[in-house]
Amino acid sequence: MKSLFLRIFLWFWLTLSVIGVTTVLFTLTEEAGPFLTLWRSQVGTALALYGEAAMEVRSREGAAGLATFFERLRDFAGGKAYLIDQHDKEVTGRPLPAKIRTFAGRVPEDGEPVFEISGAELVAGLTLRDRTGTAFVIVREMPRRPFWHLLKRGFTGGDVGLRLVLMITVVGLLSYGMGRYLTRPILGLQSAVRRFAGGDLAVRVAPLVQGRRDEIAQLGRDFDHMAERIESLMRAQQRLLRDISHELRSPLARMAVALELAKSRAGAEAQPNLERIEREAGRLNQLIGQLLTLVRMESGVEAMETALFEVSSLVGCLVRDEDFEARGRNRSVTAEITAGLALVGNEELVRRALENVLRNAVRYTAEHSAVEVNLTKERIDNREWARLSIRDHGPGVPRESLRAMFLPFRRIGDARERDSGGVGLGLAIADHAVRAHHGSIWAENADGGGLRVVIRLPLGDVR
Repeated sequence: MKSLFLRIFLWFWLTLSVIGVTTVLFTLTEEAGPFLTLWRSQVGTALALYGEAAMEVRSREGAAGLATFFERLRDFAGGKAYLIDQHDKEVTGRPLPAKIRTFAGRVPEDGEPVFEISGAELVAGLTLRDRTGTAFVIVREMPRRPFWHLLKRGFTGGDVGLRLVLMITVVGLLSYGMGRYLTRPILGLQSAVRRFAGGDLAVRVAPLVQGRRDEIAQLGRDFDHMAERIESLMRAQQRLLRDISHELRSPLARMAVALELAKSRAGAEAQPNLERIEREAGRLNQLIGQLLTLVRMESGVEAMETALFEVSSLVGCLVRDEDFEARGRNRSVTAEITAGLALVGNEELVRRALENVLRNAVRYTAEHSAVEVNLTKERIDNREWARLSIRDHGPGVPRESLRAMFLPFRRIGDARERDSGGVGLGLAIADHAVRAHHGSIWAENADGGGLRVVIRLPLGDVR
């Protein structure tokens, strides 16, 4: 059976059949009135679902497919089913018994089910309409005597509560089987999608849907085709990045050599212009390096090498370096650092993230002010985190632009950023590096002026 639709329908039909068995039990062993009404409602609902499935099979596979469908249902649930058109003809071409033809003529067109007990059989009928409005009658014959014997062997003679427990157990087992069968490949596909989003571009789902020929199997094959295409594109991008790095940096290196030669031979009047060219070439080289770093981090293709390192020592080293540079610009960097904080991750990525944020703070803090660095340990949801706060005493940032600061090439105040030598990639690299370690980074305007950037990294293994 290829269609997922038919599988869902048959499982649902079986579940309703079990409920119907229990309902008929009560109509035969207790007061029949209210339970018979409930049973009629449930059988009517099941007959409607049965008819809709038959109409769907007819529209997709024709009379031959509908005949096969009726045969499978007869083998599965017992009894016969007929789909009768407006000319009193059975759609599959089978001979129509006279009693069925007569019963179908009594089925109203208002969509209400009709029931009739005929000897050892229960006959139910319902009028349905296809998409064009054409009316059809679905008629189902169900044997009574084997049905009653099944009830008598399995249910009668016991307590009502015991029968209810048995009913709930059986229906639960059937529903569990249906749920497991339908959701197991979907859950596997969900796991594969998450792994793929996490950078495992080699993940495939073909083994999960092997042997299936329904819509879920087709979805799995489509996912594998998409994954292969994306993996190919990402690998091509990596090759392109390596080529760009070589092709752009090689001319820059030759330009640097030519500049040194020109500076040694040119007169004093040409020196300022040559120094300006040297600064711009340096900025271009820095931009290329940062852009390549950002693209590699965004792609998530390259594996991150990890090792145990002490983040307290790393912060202390960065603070000393930046304080030395800041004092040449009438600024300083002060720090309060909790010792002994360590995590497992990529030390170079973390260094780059912290250095970019710290340099950004030194760049914008007011003259004769200090950038304040504070590293502490905090516990959230039974896990320990390193919390690093870096505050400057600059002009701050408009509230609506706080998140935009971490986007590539997004600069708050272009003229000021250009004068400071930034290219708008430092905070974007910091954001990607922190998130690669399952941490978080955000910015907020500090009380009393200035900007505070907070970085939170999980202590322990982040692989």
